[in-house]
Amino acid sequence: MAYGRAGITDATPFSSPRTERAHRISPLRGSSARQIGSTSARALLCRIPRSRHGVRGRGPECWPMLWLRSAFFALLLPGSVLLWVPLWISTQTGGTFELGAARWIGLPVLIVGAGGLLWCIWDFGRRGQGTLAPVDPPRFVVRTGLYRVVRNPMYLSVLIALGGEALLVRSSWLIVWAAIVATAFHVFVVAYEEPALRRQFGSPYEAYCRAVSRWLPRRPSS
Repeated sequence: MAYGRAGITDATPFSSPRTERAHRISPLRGSSARQIGSTSARALLCRIPRSRHGVRGRGPECWPMLWLRSAFFALLLPGSVLLWVPLWISTQTGGTFELGAARWIGLPVLIVGAGGLLWCIWDFGRRGQGTLAPVDPPRFVVRTGLYRVVRNPMYLSVLIALGGEALLVRSSWLIVWAAIVATAFHVFVVAYEEPALRRQFGSPYEAYCRAVSRWLPRRPSS
């Protein structure tokens, strides 16, 4: 469920074994790299090109694979919360309530939530050069876009979309599911994610927490 990691800078590298291995592979660059024409060498270069920040990251030729992985993990992780479990709930349980035409209020709410989720996934890929999955995280932490106004916009977008779904299908059990998901998100963020980020980044992350709210969006100070 860990797919909404907040950040403190636009280009702070994650300290991961994958990044450390990329730093150790130094001969394949410049003229030496151009002399290698094999498919395997091009694949290796695709995995470890140098970014404009001096840190090896993904090159433009790798973006299609990055977006394919992002789509896969989006269907697997938030897709489970927003699609697969609600589909099972709506087909296996009753508990509907009458809203009349007011149910259609859920449609724009759902669109807003889904749009926010897609925006975060885009920033994770474009800015962070990674996906929302813990096994394929961004190489750079992200605080652009929605992360400037709230620390956990991906989690919040999922909850907004889930609330829109509950209104649209008039399911009281989906409201219960949304409450369970919201509680799980909050416990995970408070008990694990934020302490881990404080240990990793220290005072800069503390300053970010003071400037940006955990759950309530507000206008950035600068």
